[in-house]
Amino acid sequence: MTDADALANPRTVLITGTSSGIGLHTAIGAARTGWRVVATLRDANRDRALRTAADEAGVELDVRALDVTHPTAAQELVDRVVADHGSLDAVVNNAGTGKVGTTETLPISEFQDALETNFLSVVRVTQAALPHLRAARGRVLTVTSVGGVVGQPFDDAYCAA
Repeated sequence: MTDADALANPRTVLITGTSSGIGLHTAIGAARTGWRVVATLRDANRDRALRTAADEAGVELDVRALDVTHPTAAQELVDRVVADHGSLDAVVNNAGTGKVGTTETLPISEFQDALETNFLSVVRVTQAALPHLRAARGRVLTVTSVGGVVGQPFDDAYCAA
């Protein structure tokens, strides 16, 4: 596909967790290479850094709120993205949360939040997107951490999730 083809028929990528860090930079990088980017973040009021980076890069993003821990939010968003853009060609599961503390000191609610955000949300978003990705011969990329392989002190909940 040439650059002109990519601009005329952009592929759509949904990226979770774009308010900062890897997600923000992935969204900008994908938009620079011709992707139509649906950049999501849990709190729509935390979009300043993302929008500033997009303006500085001279790219447009479709910024939408998505709480990946909400049971039906991923399916609802994927359905809207496909309705608005005609297809979904890729998903980048990047949303995550860190929990500093040990099993002894963290309440169970912190472990539940880490599992909801760092594991179950990936399943929800991926399940919602798969039928559309199959139709488009698309791809899923999940950003993870070495913490899942090599435990780190005081990161019990994060590493477990």
